[in-house]
Amino acid sequence: MTGATVMRVVDGDTVVLADGTRVRIHGIDAPERDQPFGKAATECLGQLLGDGGVAVEPVERDVYGRLVARLWRGKLDVGKQMVRLGCAWSYGDSYIREQATARAARAGLWSNPHPIPPWRWRRMH
Repeated sequence: MTGATVMRVVDGDTVVLADGTRVRIHGIDAPERDQPFGKAATECLGQLLGDGGVAVEPVERDVYGRLVARLWRGKLDVGKQMVRLGCAWSYGDSYIREQATARAARAGLWSNPHPIPPWRWRRMH
């Protein structure tokens, strides 16, 4: 893991670091910016990151060349917290328990009885 500064939140699951590296947060898929709850997801990530100091735990590179990594604020797994707050879906089985808890509590995007997952939204638009 390495320390880094987040310069910009692109959307609810992507940030740009001070060195220009674009990072996709591992284990989550957040609503697209033009999708219902997209702006709220982006704001949620911005609030979790605060003034930008994070630890970056690289996982892989995606098909677009972006670094896929876990982001940490101290002991807080940012991706896990995004799902826990209802600001993102668990991607695969990464945070499935947190997603079930958020859904049961109707937190965030789960306040909509039929939220559209971002992967379906992208296909529709």
